[in-house]
Amino acid sequence: MIKGFTLGTWDLLHPGHVELLRRARLMCEHLTVGVLAPEVLEVLGKPKPIMTPYERCEMLRAVEHVDQVVMVTNPDMIELWKLYTFRYLIVGKDWQGKLSQAAELEKLSRIVYLPRTPRISSTGIRQRVIAAFRNSIAAGQSVDKPPVIVEICETCRAYPCICDKVILRIDLPAAVGGTAALPAAVGGTAALPATCRVCGCTDLNCNTCVERTGAPCHWVEPDLCSACAQ
Repeated sequence: MIKGFTLGTWDLLHPGHVELLRRARLMCEHLTVGVLAPEVLEVLGKPKPIMTPYERCEMLRAVEHVDQVVMVTNPDMIELWKLYTFRYLIVGKDWQGKLSQAAELEKLSRIVYLPRTPRISSTGIRQRVIAAFRNSIAAGQSVDKPPVIVEICETCRAYPCICDKVILRIDLPAAVGGTAALPAAVGGTAALPATCRVCGCTDLNCNTCVERTGAPCHWVEPDLCSACAQ
């Protein structure tokens, strides 16, 4: 039997993931999919998943191209090969140059790097969710069991922060009511959410940018968003 193995985070499973799995399964008779455990993702410097390990595994088990799903708690590729004796390791091109023990592994199996599906990614889905959340706040819509505090990142200007550099905090219930101001930032003074001087988008509402570019913007200057800076 020709065995294939692939691994990844598999957070927010989307058509790009499914296409990679479909192509991987065409190369083998049995495809095992490794799901990177939270502790492994932390060591590799990968973003923290939104979905739990159980949710990520169950989503993959529902995909017809997958024969077996395993949780990877040890990223040692040689040990993984000893466990699953795969002829092919099939991963996305984003792994190229980052795969540990690639030279040693190529003596035991063949590594195949598949291209990413364009215009679809877990990061893109996160950004669309963030944009929808911002718009619901700006429109004064209720949020089911909202957190007391919304943390807005100075770098990505997103909730939830996708780069772990939070410095600004907003009281969400007050923000929904339209009366909240930002508390003092680190080393700064209290201020209202930043506003783009061109399109008028803010930390809490970048609907105009999403309509124009298909994705939330970020700040390139204190009063200029990335969509207007292009």
